Amino acid sequence: MSNQRVQFALELKKRVLRKDNLDTIAQLAYKTYLMWPDSKDVKFLNLLLHLNKMELGEGFLYTYTELENIANQLIENKEVVL
Repeated sequence: MSNQRVQFALELKKRVLRKDNLDTIAQLAYKTYLMWPDSKDVKFLNLLLHLNKMELGEGFLYTYTELENIANQLIENKEVVL
């Protein structure tokens, strides 16, 4: 399991449980993407970019429950299905 995935998942879960603003969570995903641009984990990088799209508005938003499920899947090293 990638340390990158776990770090992001734990931070995502913490923010979801606090009910942080979804734009803030989207920004977290993008900042995480920028931290590991050379990562070989293309699926993870694509997930981060996909989550960042929440900044674009209503059609791209995930619920807190969906985001928590994503975090749990990453922690459990499961493939994330969006």
